Amino acid sequence: MPFKWEYTVAAFFVLFIVGVLVVVFMTLDDRTDLVVEHYYDAEIQYQRQIDRVERTQALAEQPSIQLTGAGIRIGFPRLFRSTDLTGLIHIYRPDDKRMDISFPVGPDTANVQLIPAGLFQPGRWNVQLRWSGAGVEYYSEERIVVSGQQR
Repeated sequence: MPFKWEYTVAAFFVLFIVGVLVVVFMTLDDRTDLVVEHYYDAEIQYQRQIDRVERTQALAEQPSIQLTGAGIRIGFPRLFRSTDLTGLIHIYRPDDKRMDISFPVGPDTANVQLIPAGLFQPGRWNVQLRWSGAGVEYYSEERIVVSGQQR
């Protein structure tokens, strides 16, 4: 039986088209979440953010963000009264914005706030602490990794 080059060329084109379609359908399934929804507006406000970070770094006592067995423990500087503290704690998962959680700042009398561990799936989380004390805004951020044993 003689070699039919027409069938070889046709098979090559069919396999090429099938390969392209497979790649297209695989990329349609990928999620591309932005960390910040309106990042242009966030960029404009960045100087205010730099000022908050510098004020936080200038404090004699820094806020602490720690992962414990009970959850995320946030300790505010003791130079502020717990009743004077306001703000927002934003805990987000960089790879899935559907898991993001926000809490108002509300420390106890020891200036400590605990976010329960049961709210977090294992993986990497970023804790952003934006708070005000005595009318001045501050900002602190920490990356934590929740393992399966901490749940």
